[in-house]
Amino acid sequence: SSSRVVPNSVLLALGSAGAKGIVAAPLRARAPVPAPNLSSTWEDELWRLQRLYCEAGQFSCQDGEDGGRVIQLTHHCTDPDWEAVNWAPDGLRFEIKVPAGYPECTSALPALVVTGPADLPERLLQLLPLLFSEAASKAPPSSAAVCRSLQHVDRHLVLLWLKLRAKERGEAMPSRVDDQVQKTDEGQRHEGGAAASSTSGSGSWTPEEQARLEAGMAELRSEKDVKKRWDSVALRVGGGKTARDCAERFRSFRAQAVNRGATDEKQPLRFAPQERVELTALLPPPSAPAQAQQQAAVPAMNAAEVRRVGVEVRLLGLVLEGLSTLLPNTLRMQVVCDRCKKPTDVESKGQGTDTRGVDIACPTCKQQMTVTVAPSICHAGCAAIAHVAGSGCHPVQLLRSDFEAVCGECTAAAAMRNAGPGFRRRGNCAACFAKTNIAIEGADVLGAGVARWRQVALEQGEHQTARKQLQDAKRHEKELGIKVGQPLPYQGACKHFQKSYKWLRFPCCGRAVPCNECHDEQTDHPYEWATRMLCGYCSFEQLCNKDKCGNCGAATTRARTTYWEGGEGCRNRTLMSKNDTHKYRGLGKCVSSNAAAKSSAK
Repeated sequence: SSSRVVPNSVLLALGSAGAKGIVAAPLRARAPVPAPNLSSTWEDELWRLQRLYCEAGQFSCQDGEDGGRVIQLTHHCTDPDWEAVNWAPDGLRFEIKVPAGYPECTSALPALVVTGPADLPERLLQLLPLLFSEAASKAPPSSAAVCRSLQHVDRHLVLLWLKLRAKERGEAMPSRVDDQVQKTDEGQRHEGGAAASSTSGSGSWTPEEQARLEAGMAELRSEKDVKKRWDSVALRVGGGKTARDCAERFRSFRAQAVNRGATDEKQPLRFAPQERVELTALLPPPSAPAQAQQQAAVPAMNAAEVRRVGVEVRLLGLVLEGLSTLLPNTLRMQVVCDRCKKPTDVESKGQGTDTRGVDIACPTCKQQMTVTVAPSICHAGCAAIAHVAGSGCHPVQLLRSDFEAVCGECTAAAAMRNAGPGFRRRGNCAACFAKTNIAIEGADVLGAGVARWRQVALEQGEHQTARKQLQDAKRHEKELGIKVGQPLPYQGACKHFQKSYKWLRFPCCGRAVPCNECHDEQTDHPYEWATRMLCGYCSFEQLCNKDKCGNCGAATTRARTTYWEGGEGCRNRTLMSKNDTHKYRGLGKCVSSNAAAKSSAK
């Protein structure tokens, strides 16, 4: 029999017995992956800056002197340790002067000037331009030096502020910014490595300072405010140690404890060659770096404090017939992160009226959020079911939750699952068979600032929904094989509009379909006015227009038309389509004899 050439993967599947008479196909050399293009144009960088800073505040780009440009923007620090409410609630206002010929010309570099707020320390106003200039000088030619420099400033902004505040307290601060940057890089490099006093970036630690650190951590471990906790620990340690020094030393030994094997769990940790200190009791269990799961936490506040500082959750239109009380077992709330303003759902489980807490990381920005719930016994005279206090978040809405209802005749408890606005249930008690009825018309959250954060949650929720719909729509288009450079099916035409060579992107669902009638046939909701379209010849997405495609130059409609189209189409009644009402308009109109005589005289 003649031999056949098959791929090597088939030979491996057949084995030695089934591969007789089969010749392996020669291996083909894979083409090397091209190197990424690191060059950037001014238009690309300006578009990137607009995307980053237009929504954060004021952004403008104007022509300056000598052909340069002046950019004015508002920068919000992305470091979680940045206390924006106390330091710069409205952000930092920067003015960047871009020289002419940037980014091709490297003789002159962009410069940064801090224009606000006015109450910033003078030393900070001097150091920020130095950081910006340092990063701009190290940027490769023809690269996005302005964006790189702004990222460099953002990365070291909190460090500079902490050093300046330490100097105000009478502690020493390095005179050069390079020393601060070097210390930050060393602390990040050695954060997960072996613990040693010389590698933590905080200088040498004496046994007395280490003992005060342990005592402060044990005393303040219940403090939920991370910034306040480390500041208090640094005050107790003294000796010129800052909050960042204490935190870096603690993280280094925690990483050492996590990396130890299970067999070495009882062995003491060594802080330095001359030290031997037990720190296992002070180390909390480590959490995953990208943890987004909810965990039960020890409440930091009692019920009285939660009712004083938290918001009240009430049931509206509550009807209890045959039931005496209602107590929440699983309370589900919608909260808004105070950093990224994105809403998320939180679930708190517990029994009785004891205060319970939940820790959760924001799915978007990973900020740690804590929700403390103080349940209340709800009855006919009081519709309040709980008081909720949030740390790092703001409760805005009650979701469907699980309750425990108590019968009014025999005091037997029954579970009411997924009860919320619009919930109605009639039944009999499982113990005494008494008739019961419960109805909830709505729910409300009462407290300071709830209305504003609820509006923020509504806007961000709509934005997230629209973004998800657009992603699903583009994923569906990718499955259909639609990509830029290839024509759409039937060049974008459909049975309703056979001379229209485009697809419309409808904002209501994000889907791209040939026309509004096709949209209503394929979806379960009415269409909204579309403002974007896909060219039928090249699938390039652009704003809706009647002209040619901006990518391939093809006409999106038939060039010659036989319809009136508002006066922009055919105006010749002889060539006009008989289906157009303008073709015969005015032909049956009566003309008076005087008008006929005047027209004949002319």
